[in-house]
Amino acid sequence: MKKVGTPLAALGTAMVVAVMLGFSGVAVAQDGDPVLGKRLWLTTVNCRECHGSLANGAPDIPQEPQGYNLRKTILTPEEMRDTVRCGRIGGLMPYFQSSAWTDRAPCYGMVAADIGNDIPDRAGRMLSDRSLNAIIAFIFEEFVGKELTLEACVGLLGDDNTRCNAFR
Repeated sequence: MKKVGTPLAALGTAMVVAVMLGFSGVAVAQDGDPVLGKRLWLTTVNCRECHGSLANGAPDIPQEPQGYNLRKTILTPEEMRDTVRCGRIGGLMPYFQSSAWTDRAPCYGMVAADIGNDIPDRAGRMLSDRSLNAIIAFIFEEFVGKELTLEACVGLLGDDNTRCNAFR
């Protein structure tokens, strides 16, 4: 009689259980497309206005509020996804999903009626789940826990970008 319980079978079972229970925050970042996220970061979504192109909390537009330094965040990918999706209650971070704060997709366990005027502003551009996951994957791949260097700046923005001159 053959033995059935091999380590590979156990790994497969663990993966099925993980899928059935839902992915952890790390899976959100791993499932997202960081290449799409980079394109969205650089061309479409206005994260750079407050967090800066280099995600160091130095806004690209000085008149905008200073966003958090995403390189030093302590948020998990899932927590960051919730923050981008729902914004910050009473804060300056807008929400980026049209379904946020609804019965279909509550935020922080609440709907808009629960918080009244404290609901975050709606961002100018809404993100699909795919785009949201891509942005989060890109942020964690490119910025979180990484030092800001000339090489990182040039790799993201190109050698001719004036923002990289500060590192020369």
